[in-house]
Amino acid sequence: MPLLMSLCRKGAALFWIIALLTQNRPSVVAIDKQRNPFFTPRKAATAGGTSKVTQLRTVMAYEMEGEFITCGIDDFMSHYFAFVPDTNNVTRCIQRHLIPSGVAYIDKSKLVLSEFPDTPTIDKAVPGKKNEMEVFAPLVNIANNIGKYVYQHQPGLAGPTPIRNKFKYRNVPYSSISSDILGSNHKVDACFTSDHDNFLSTWGTAVSIEQKVKVNNEQRLDNMEKVLSANVQVMNDDVRRMFTYGDPERLIKIFMFFLFATEEQLGYDPLVERQVDGQYIFRIRHSNPNSNDADDSRFYRTVKVLSGYRSNNITGRMPRVWTVERYNPTTGKAMPGSLQVLKDVWIDHNAQTERQIQEAIFEAINKFGDQEAPEHPDLKIIWAQRRELIQSRDYQRLFLTIEDDYDGRQSKVIAPGSRRIWGLFDPVRTFYQSPGTNSRHDTGHIRPIHTYKKTNIERHYVPKKQYRVVFKEICLPIGSLPTLGDAMDVLQDIHIALQLMYCAGWVHRDISDGNILACKKQGSQSQSSTIWQAKLMDLEYARPFQRPDEAAADPKTGTPFFMPIEILKQEYFYRKGLEQPEDDVDYIASRGRRRAVKAAKNDIVTHNFQHDLESVWWLILYLIVSRVFIQPLEYWEGRILDEGKAERWISSVFQNLLLLSQERKRCFDLDGTIEQQIMGFTPNHLEGLVESLELSQTALMSFYLNRERKEQIYDHASYARAHINFGEFLESVQTLEPKTWRQYVLPLSDPIISTQTDTPADAAPETSAPQPSTHATIPPREYLFRPSKVKAKRGSEENPNRGAGGSNKGAKRSRNGV
Repeated sequence: MPLLMSLCRKGAALFWIIALLTQNRPSVVAIDKQRNPFFTPRKAATAGGTSKVTQLRTVMAYEMEGEFITCGIDDFMSHYFAFVPDTNNVTRCIQRHLIPSGVAYIDKSKLVLSEFPDTPTIDKAVPGKKNEMEVFAPLVNIANNIGKYVYQHQPGLAGPTPIRNKFKYRNVPYSSISSDILGSNHKVDACFTSDHDNFLSTWGTAVSIEQKVKVNNEQRLDNMEKVLSANVQVMNDDVRRMFTYGDPERLIKIFMFFLFATEEQLGYDPLVERQVDGQYIFRIRHSNPNSNDADDSRFYRTVKVLSGYRSNNITGRMPRVWTVERYNPTTGKAMPGSLQVLKDVWIDHNAQTERQIQEAIFEAINKFGDQEAPEHPDLKIIWAQRRELIQSRDYQRLFLTIEDDYDGRQSKVIAPGSRRIWGLFDPVRTFYQSPGTNSRHDTGHIRPIHTYKKTNIERHYVPKKQYRVVFKEICLPIGSLPTLGDAMDVLQDIHIALQLMYCAGWVHRDISDGNILACKKQGSQSQSSTIWQAKLMDLEYARPFQRPDEAAADPKTGTPFFMPIEILKQEYFYRKGLEQPEDDVDYIASRGRRRAVKAAKNDIVTHNFQHDLESVWWLILYLIVSRVFIQPLEYWEGRILDEGKAERWISSVFQNLLLLSQERKRCFDLDGTIEQQIMGFTPNHLEGLVESLELSQTALMSFYLNRERKEQIYDHASYARAHINFGEFLESVQTLEPKTWRQYVLPLSDPIISTQTDTPADAAPETSAPQPSTHATIPPREYLFRPSKVKAKRGSEENPNRGAGGSNKGAKRSRNGV
C-alpha cells in the first residue's frame, strides 16, 4: 500500500517507505565498509531562519543527503519499535474488530482490507475515488477500529501490557501544522496526533504521513521532501522529541504500535513537559539517573528562548538555549531566586560533557600556574603575567559557571544489516514547480534554489546522547552589546581565556559571535558606564592540541563566518619553496612576495592555538562591516554609504559555506589590504582600528609562515609569541584616538525569535539593553550577513585521511506546494 512514513533520530535518519518504489532506486553503501568508524562525520547544518518550511524543502533534502539508511520492514520494526505486536494480538484484533465492522474480510484464507482489495487507483467518475484524499480516507476507519482493541498479554514483552494511548489517525490535507517557531506553513496528508479535530500542531503530531496513489520520478522526490520537512519541523519545534517514526497484517501491526505505544516509545522525552502556555518544564536528575523518584531531581521552567535556531538537518538539531527559573512541581510555581540559562544539546555518546571538558581545562590551567616558571622565554612572560590570576583561581570568572547538568539518554545504534542510501532525493535534476497534492491548496512561493550533487562520502553512524547544562549567568552575545568599544573590552578578556587555554594545551576550535558572551559585573549599575564581564562558552569542540597520529584528523570545525583560512582550505599557508626573512619585523615591513610551490597532498591541517586567535580577528572584522548599515547618519560625516558595494563585499567574504571564497582568501593573504578593501564603505572614524586590524593580520600571517617553514606546528612554545603579539594588538586598540570608534553601534534585531515571550511577574529583568520585537520585520541585508549558527559537522569529504572527491553541480530547481 503506497503509504509513506518516516523515522528520524539523532545520529542517523531512517526513511521508511512502506510502498517499495522501484523506479530509479537510490544506491546503497554497506555500513561495514567505512574507513573511519571512530567518529560521526560532521556536516554543515544551516538554520532555516524565518523562511517558510515549504521554501526550504530542497535545502533540507540537500543537507540530509547521505544521512539515510535502509533496512527490511521486519528488521526495522523489530529494532526500532519498542514492541512488535505478536500474531495472537493481531489475529484477535482482526477477528474481534476489523471483520465484524466490515473493515476487513477473509478471501481464500487471505486477509483483505475492504476498501483496498487491490492497488488503489484514481477514477474521477467514481465517488470516493476522485482524488488521493478520497482514496485513502478509509484508513481513518481502519485505525479507529484497531484502536478499539484491548491489548492482551504478550509473552516475552518487557514492561506492562500496552494500553490505548491518546493518539488517533487523522486525514489532515487542508490543515497547516501550528508551530511555536516562525516559518511554519507545512501540510501533510495524514498523521497520528493527539490534537483535537480542528487543530494540528508540531507538539501533538507523533507520526507524519504522506499518501500517494501513483508515483513517478518527480512525485517520488516530492513525497520524500514533504515527509522529511514534516519531521524537520516537528524535531525543531518540540523540545520533547528525541526521534520521529516513517500486505494488510503489516499495516495492522504498524497501526497497533502507533496506537498503543507510550509517548516515550513514540519519541517524546519523559523528562520534559510542555505546558499550555508553550513553556517547558525540564527535569534534571542527579544522584541516581535510573531512579523514577522526583527526590533526586531539580526542575526548571523555561522563561524565554535565547537561541532557538531552526536546523535544516534533523540529524544535527542545533542547541536550544533558554532563560529558566527553578520550579517546584508540587506547588506548580517558580521558586525564589535569579533566572539562569539552560542549554539542551545532543552530543556523540562517547563525547565528554561541557562540565567534564571545563573541569579538565581548569585542571590543566591550574597545573601551569602552580608550577615553576617555564624555561621558554615567551612562555615565561605569559606565566609571569597570569600567575596571580591562575593561583587565585579568579580566571574561572572568564568561563560560565555550571550550576547543574544532565548526561542523558542514548539513541539506538542502527539496525543490523542496514545499508546507507545515496541519492534518495536525487532522482530528478530539473527546474520545476511541484504541483502539490491533488485537491489541496498550495502554500508557499516559488523559490529557485541552487542544488548541488554531493560527493558520495563514507559515513559511520554513532549513537548520540542528550546533554543538558544549566549556567548561573545570563549574558548577551558579543554582537548584542551596545557598542564596538564594549565588544573590544570583552575581547581583551576573551583573549586572556584563550591564552590560558593555550598554556593548558587546549584549543577551543569554535570561536564565534555566539560563543563569546558578556554579562554586567556586579556593582556596575552605579557606574556611569557599564562594565562587562566576558564569558567564553561552548566548549563542546574544545580538545587538547596534539599530533594527528594521536587523534582523528581534524575536520572543518567551527562556524564558517569565523573559521580560519587553513581550516577552510585544509592546506597550510607555507608551501615548500617559499622563503622569507627570519626577522618578523623585516618581513612585515617588506610584505615579501615569493613564488609558492604546492604543498604536499598528505599534509594534515590540525586546528591549532593560533587558529583560535585568527577566529577572533575575523569576528572583529565581521562586527565592523556587518553593522555599517545601521550607523547613525552623523557617523558618515557627509559621506553616502555605497550599500551595493558593502553588500557585495560582505556577502562574498562571510558565507555560511565550508568553502573558501577568493574574496575571503584575499583578506588574509600577503597581497591583501583590509584597509583598502573596506574603508570605501566604512565610517572614517574607524580608520585607525582598521589599520591596526590590518597590521595584526600581517603579523598573524608572519607567525604562520615562520612556524610552518620551521616545521614547528606541533611545538607548543612556538605559539607563545603570537599570543603575546595579539594581546598587544588588542591593548593598542584601546589607545586609539579619537575615541569616537568606541560608539560604533552593534545591536541588530533578531529574526529568529520564539513566540515564547511570557515572563513571570516576579522575574528580574535580564538586561537594560533594548530587546528586539518578537514580530519585528528584519531588513534583508541584516539577516543576510548573519552567521546561521552553522556547526561544521565532520564529513569524510573534509577528512584528509581519505582521497579527495569531486563535486558535481546540479541544475537549479524550485519547489512550491505543500
